[in-house]
This record gives sequence, C-alpha cells and structure tokens, in this order.
Amino acid sequence: MAAAKKIPNPNPAEVAAGRTTAFDTWLYHIPSDDPTKPRVFAVGSGSDYSSFLNVLGIPCLEPRYTWDRNKWKISAYPLYHSAYETLYLMENIIDPEFKYSKAVTQVWAELVRDMSDAMILPLDAKSLSDYISVESKQIFSKYGDLMRANNLTSNIEYFKEAIDSLQREATEFMSSLKGIDRMNPYAVREVNDKLMNLHRCLVDPQGLPGREFFKNILSSPSQFNSYAGAVFPGITDSLHRIEINTDPDKWKKVQKNMSIATYLIGSAASSLRKSTHFTRTE
Repeated sequence: MAAAKKIPNPNPAEVAAGRTTAFDTWLYHIPSDDPTKPRVFAVGSGSDYSSFLNVLGIPCLEPRYTWDRNKWKISAYPLYHSAYETLYLMENIIDPEFKYSKAVTQVWAELVRDMSDAMILPLDAKSLSDYISVESKQIFSKYGDLMRANNLTSNIEYFKEAIDSLQREATEFMSSLKGIDRMNPYAVREVNDKLMNLHRCLVDPQGLPGREFFKNILSSPSQFNSYAGAVFPGITDSLHRIEINTDPDKWKKVQKNMSIATYLIGSAASSLRKSTHFTRTE
C-alpha cells in the first residue's frame, strides 16, 4: 500500500475527482471494513507463484488494474487467453500509451526498492492477523449457525481464541520493532526471520484433503474452483460439501480441518514471541 501511495494516478478522471495516486483509486473503488485501507483479495492459483504460496507458504502478491466488479459481473475480461489477446489490443483498446501498465510497473519497482533498502523487512504481521480475522468472520457469518447446530461450538471458540492470540502477538511484535537495536545484526536477523517465516507457520506438511500438493491452509485453491484463490479452503470446501450433500463423514472433516487450522494459527502466534518466552501466562 505504501508503494501505491507514491505512484501518480494515470486516470485523468480520477485525478480530477481528487484521487491523485494509484492508492487513492484503489481505496475508493475497492474499500475494506477499515476506511484507511483498500481491500486485498486472495491471489489465484493459475500463475507462476502458485508453488511458492500454496506449497511453500511464501507470501505472494499480484498488483494489477482490474474492471469495476460492481458494474461488470464477469469472471474475466472476454478476450482473456484468446487469439485476440494481442499487442494491438493493448495499444489501442485496453491501455493506450501503456499508462496503466506503467503505473503497475512503478508499483513493482517501489516494492522491490523498499524490500531491498529496508533493514527491517516492510512486512506487517498485524495486517496478516487482521486479514485472517476478517476472513474467518465471513466464514462464520455464512456457516456459523449451521456449525453450532452440529456440535461445533467448541471448535469455533478454539479457532477464535487462536486468532485472538495471533492478533495480540502480532500487535505486540510490531510495536516492539520500534525498540530494535538496528546496530545489532543478531537482533535485526531475529525479527526479519520471524517476518519471513510467519506465513510458513500456516503450512500443513500433510497437505489439504484430497489434494496433498497444496499445503497452505490459509491460501490455496478451492477443490471446487482450482483456478481461483480461496481462504481456509480446507474448511470452506468441507462446508461446501455439506451444502451439496456429497460426503457422509462431512462434519468430522469440518472438525478435522478446523483443528488443523487452529493449531497452525496458534503456531504462528507462538512464532512471534520473544525467543526466550517459551510459555505465556495471561
């Protein structure tokens, strides 16, 4: 987001409306529950980063301009992966003068520069914990009553407790970065290792049910849409099977996937604690 704030808005209409940066347009057209932050969607699985994210738990992103999803109810633009997707199309219809392509490239350049120059990696553990919290609330908003009616109340509570723990640890960890001795290479290495490895705590070595190749329990493709990204696909896929009534052991599988996610979220929380704090008392 910081990188997008530095990039001039290539859309004259947006600039005239007072949205002078790429970030301003992002925030206005794709808002989140937080009025200061735009929404970030889960990346899909149909690209080169799939093995890094879905298998190894290495964070990935895909900045791009897209269509107005409120106006155009389509899954992709109509010429996607067709013989008509040509340079002529880009030069004359989609992005004349490549203004938007330039803006996306500038965002990438700023991201690379920020990552390269920073002594402490510009990764935000709190943002990840908030993302997990928001996405989990959407799952429980849709399925919570059904889950409680089938004796999963305790599973929901344990899951929420793990997320609360992650949010507390992430807040404390990010606050502690202000006091890091940046002249101490070991102190810097410790916090950078924690930032780099946080997402990898959400990797299940056993893989997702029925598709063991995918191991990231937070962000992997759904079994019902292998091209799109899904959040907690093990949980949501098992719940979707209940909706279509195709699995005789459906609730046991929901419980299992929630238990795995709860354990790994708790592991992520533990990874952010100081190395000398092996236990925590409330």
